[in-house]
Amino acid sequence: MESIVTLVIASALLLGSPGPTPIFLALVGATVGVRRGLVFLLGVLSGLFIILLLAIFGLNEVLRTSPTFINILQWVGLLYIIFLAWKIVHAKPPIDSSSLVEQTGQLKIGFLHGVWLNLTNPKAYAAILALMAPYIESIQADAEVVKLTVLGALMCLATAAVVDFLWLLLGPLLRGVFFHSTYGKAVRVVLVSIMIGVVALAVF
Repeated sequence: MESIVTLVIASALLLGSPGPTPIFLALVGATVGVRRGLVFLLGVLSGLFIILLLAIFGLNEVLRTSPTFINILQWVGLLYIIFLAWKIVHAKPPIDSSSLVEQTGQLKIGFLHGVWLNLTNPKAYAAILALMAPYIESIQADAEVVKLTVLGALMCLATAAVVDFLWLLLGPLLRGVFFHSTYGKAVRVVLVSIMIGVVALAVF
């Protein structure tokens, strides 16, 4: 029980700390509202689930023995974050956040954008491998360890769902800042520039 509590706390800190995914969730929430943002969030969590599966089935060994794969992943992640950043910076807030009608200039972002954001996010891989390492290293030991590994993966995913949803909820609260008529675009540019810079540091 104590190990699960520790895992939940560590998951909240690692997966919920400011980074590409949480900040994009806040920006998406501010741009299209929580209702539409839920589709993007579902994609984000699906991407994380895929990473969890990869971690359980030997991703750590692949990353350890294949620096080329890591380099490719970092470059793809950087380019994809630049693409999403461009969409966020040039997006316009919806006239009616509860409307499902597409409006000119409105951000069009959905499930697959969320999936690819996590699959190309080096921070997501590093966080999952760090969280799951104690379980993965001994997964072949016995059935009980396998059960703990599955439980640990589910707890990671559940914790991520909660903290990511909170980031999505934060977006509409900050809409007045992100889309202020005078400095809103500058704020968005600064935020996405920080995210691009963090990922670029990993590449270079």
